[in-house]
Amino acid sequence: MKLGQEAKQILFKMRAAARRQPFCLLAAVFILGLFLAQALWLPACLCIIIGGACLLLLEYAYKKSSLALAMFCLLILGVIWMASGITEPKAFIAGDGQEVKLCGTALENSQAANEDTGAFRFKIEKMNDLYYRGPDVIVYYRDNKIYYGDKLIVFGTVWRGDKYGNPGSFDYLRSLQVSGIGGTVSTCYGDDALIKVGIGGNPLLYAVGKIRAKLNTAIDDLPDLQSAVLKGVFLGEKGELSKNQREILANAGVLSVFAVSGLHITIVLMAALLLTGVSYRYRFWRLLVGMFFVVFYLLLVGNSPSVLRAALMAAFVLLAPCFNEKANFYSSIAFAAFVLLVYQPLQLFQAGFLLSFGAAFGLVYLNNFFLRLLPLRLPFKHLWSVSLAAGLTVMPLVAYYFYKLSFVGFLLMPFINILAGGVVVLAMFSALLLTLSLPLYSFCIAADGLLCELLYRISAWGAQLPFLHTTVAKPPLAVVFILICFLILLPYIAEFWSRRAKVFAVLLIPVCLLLPYGSNCGKLEVSFLDVGQGLCVYISTPGGADILYDGGGSFSGSDSIAEYVILPYLQCRGVRELDFIISSHPHIDHIGGLTALMPYIPVKKAVTSRSFCGNDLQQQFLHQAEAFNAQIIFAEAGEIIFKENNLTINVVCAPSLQHIKDEGLNENSLAVLISYGKQDFLLTGDLGSEQLADLTSLEAEVIQISHHGSADGFNKRFYNSQPLLAAVVPVGRKNTFGHPAKIVTDYFTDRDIALFRTDLDGALSFICNGKEIKVQSFSGRKEEFL
Repeated sequence: MKLGQEAKQILFKMRAAARRQPFCLLAAVFILGLFLAQALWLPACLCIIIGGACLLLLEYAYKKSSLALAMFCLLILGVIWMASGITEPKAFIAGDGQEVKLCGTALENSQAANEDTGAFRFKIEKMNDLYYRGPDVIVYYRDNKIYYGDKLIVFGTVWRGDKYGNPGSFDYLRSLQVSGIGGTVSTCYGDDALIKVGIGGNPLLYAVGKIRAKLNTAIDDLPDLQSAVLKGVFLGEKGELSKNQREILANAGVLSVFAVSGLHITIVLMAALLLTGVSYRYRFWRLLVGMFFVVFYLLLVGNSPSVLRAALMAAFVLLAPCFNEKANFYSSIAFAAFVLLVYQPLQLFQAGFLLSFGAAFGLVYLNNFFLRLLPLRLPFKHLWSVSLAAGLTVMPLVAYYFYKLSFVGFLLMPFINILAGGVVVLAMFSALLLTLSLPLYSFCIAADGLLCELLYRISAWGAQLPFLHTTVAKPPLAVVFILICFLILLPYIAEFWSRRAKVFAVLLIPVCLLLPYGSNCGKLEVSFLDVGQGLCVYISTPGGADILYDGGGSFSGSDSIAEYVILPYLQCRGVRELDFIISSHPHIDHIGGLTALMPYIPVKKAVTSRSFCGNDLQQQFLHQAEAFNAQIIFAEAGEIIFKENNLTINVVCAPSLQHIKDEGLNENSLAVLISYGKQDFLLTGDLGSEQLADLTSLEAEVIQISHHGSADGFNKRFYNSQPLLAAVVPVGRKNTFGHPAKIVTDYFTDRDIALFRTDLDGALSFICNGKEIKVQSFSGRKEEFL
């Protein structure tokens, strides 16, 4: 009875709070309409809308509530706005790999994309000397300084981005299209790849671009670490931070400071308020000065969703007193969300948008809860409560999108925010002094550099603390939704709890995110990853060991395969370290990703063959293994390299020759047989037809087709000897080798054996309990049991 009364009180309070924020309700139902139109099949969406509409109309008929009618209208508007496709992003009309000549205008100053490449947004006026109407593109280049307003002729090649079909993969092209960018163009790196032919664009933006360029030049005079951190904190440019530095900042939980957001706009606004005072009679003067600072900073750093959200909220806060109204945080955040989603509704499904609004909402919504929960005499109590409120609110989203939890961030963020505030204020005044051509800016930038170095050193110290950051498996969307709903209810339901119960409720959030989602509960899983024209197989044993057979790679860069394809997949699975990595042979499309992966994830043992030691790629692999303290094992044919209860991994084919350098690498691949109960998986690397003929005594139910399905790796007698249930071809989309060969695909079609391809099916997971095998593909093709 008491529980029922408490539930009624909670519902009554929540309803009263919602009615005090009508604009929040209207924005919420509009967002709900956008979500329903995108996430649900149309008939299901219509059923929900009709049901909700009936409830709203009943309330309107019963209470004559105009709010209910407005909510109904905005719900329908949200569905129509998303379903209409009016704001659907458009792709660049040129095909992938097509060489183009573009004439147009740079829409921003160039920024460092990585250590040796820059990028900028480019508005196209002509393509191949024909007038063009379509989305902007990102142009990648080397050794050029480009500024906003530069009129350019660009010679380059269209690149739509490699899209890999793996869990946890990032769709780079789609993220660009949501921002109104149709694709990317890579310049030819020749002397005439970029030709400046004049100046155009908006004069105000051109002037601000020149100020940013001068500021960048002044910052470049600082030591490398200080320069990279200052550009990251103030301008949001993380391209000059090394991969190791970004990893340290992520582990410390402070990488959010390096994404220009509401924190930065708040700091800029507070600096403006210090100049004008907070007296009511100075409200119009405060509006002018505050908006000048905010708009100037907005033009300097660009219009990312987090910056626009904070700028709109700042405008709302500054305008309210001018109309004799009290500024309302919840209404301002609802107003900002509504405006941005009307402009581009697909932002609703972007991590940056959700994290920005989630942190801002949680910062205010849960702040009082933590103020009451924290000890009364805790120094800087308000800073701790703000850090906990914002961090806890976005924790489920961070785990869902980035597969990381950092508890040390809660300890560091109060101090990091103070340092970041000093960095932003000093850099802002440096930019203003540069505008006025006053030499005092050099002193401000030097002091700013010291603050940046201190900020990084504190972060690096925090990242070394044990057990305070970890990789987590990607939680199901339903779990994220439940946790967010729990956080929204927390201030209401916690009123009836003791202090100990409140602490337990807070700890429940990370505990739920640390659960091993997606584990196979004592089963063997063999997953063939989509790494393009290469091979990478992830093996998860019933006892929890994590093994990688080959790591993909490509001639265009194995680092990117490791960092952007394999590592996200492993992190998505919650893999914190690899027990084994096995290299079949030292070709770049097999060993490249393994070599590049070791700096990112600990590896206990590295298995290869001694026969390849004369090869340069093999030497790089061995040097990397030694550098990161992995035990090197030189395997031989017939050797059992792993054993666990009813599971064995046996080397069935290894090189018999010594010092193989370049010729014969494929034919001498290190092949392994994974046996679990009655089921066997054979991984063949790039074995040739003759070598497969020597393996007819083996029996395997699932086989990786040798050499990506090439004709010279096909042996009909060998495959006839196997009790095959399925075969997998690891192959890249539209590869130039013609893989898989027609003779291979025809053979498995004629024998009615399930043939899977990573280019068509994406990542393939075979889950085995020792008796039966279940297969799942990333593309959705499923066969419950083979």
